[in-house]
Amino acid sequence: MRRIVLLLLILSIRLVPANAQEVNSTSDSAEGNFNVPLPTLGGKQFWTDQRWHRDIRLQYNSTLKHYRIVDAKNVRLGWGSREAMVAQFEKLVASKPYEQAPKHFVILVHGLGRTADSMDPMAAFLQKQADLQPNEPHLQLTPFTVSYASTRDSIQHHSQALCELIEHLPADTEISFVAHSLGNIVIRHAIGRWQRNGDPQKILPRLQRFVMLGPPNQGSMLAEKLAKLKLFEVITGTSGLQLGKAWDQLQTELAIPPIPFLIIVGTLDDKPVGNPLLNGPNDGVVTKDEAMLTGATQIEEYSQLHSFLMNDPEIMKSTWQFLISD
Repeated sequence: MRRIVLLLLILSIRLVPANAQEVNSTSDSAEGNFNVPLPTLGGKQFWTDQRWHRDIRLQYNSTLKHYRIVDAKNVRLGWGSREAMVAQFEKLVASKPYEQAPKHFVILVHGLGRTADSMDPMAAFLQKQADLQPNEPHLQLTPFTVSYASTRDSIQHHSQALCELIEHLPADTEISFVAHSLGNIVIRHAIGRWQRNGDPQKILPRLQRFVMLGPPNQGSMLAEKLAKLKLFEVITGTSGLQLGKAWDQLQTELAIPPIPFLIIVGTLDDKPVGNPLLNGPNDGVVTKDEAMLTGATQIEEYSQLHSFLMNDPEIMKSTWQFLISD
């Protein structure tokens, strides 16, 4: 038990903002606030992307209750109310149009307590593979990562933001997903939202493929057990609880993806490590049984820890092959 508490304390340190530039005054106006183009951390833990255009992002902070815009280098371009920032973002989009809109976006979504940076190596690999074959239209994927405040809001809030972001991408563009851990549940909830509430932007017909890395598709035994510790809720927030003791309610809102999907699970049978809180083959966080989901197109196992699934070279190759397969 002491080891578990120590682990949670270490995680809590990772979730504290690294500098004050991530926290701003809550005072704003319809015209936006006076802005100095300061570098930021890009939204780690506290900011959720709601719009994306060529690496320019409109983000929302649920603690401070205001919005901001950051560029590809995470420099803040503006901050203030939603009305002001949406107007500024739309002007930026108009000033930086695509010469030719991407044909196929691959959206990469990180897991609980992680950041968009954790998916950067996978995104870079996918982009490199696409760039190697410029004359093959069906291989021209455009990957990008999204950030969301995984420990600060509910899965419903995360999925609503993801839906908004996707609905404002160029019309008719195909969309695929690569997600790690909690990110898979956010995407499944977003798909369920379109199925339940309607899909005026016709997103569902444009969805192509989905690669799930270490997905807790059946909830998380680890989250349920750790929820007994008050520190767990402090660190992981509502999302962590939803994977455990609140799973029964959440799972009714999750869709089985209506597209081909690959489940990649980590198993540590050949490694001298393990998690005594889990039963059966697992990656240290998610068990093989928890990752399963009816309708999977493929299921692949790798001897890899949960935190490093997206960095494994063989998993990167398998992800690429699945995304481009017919």
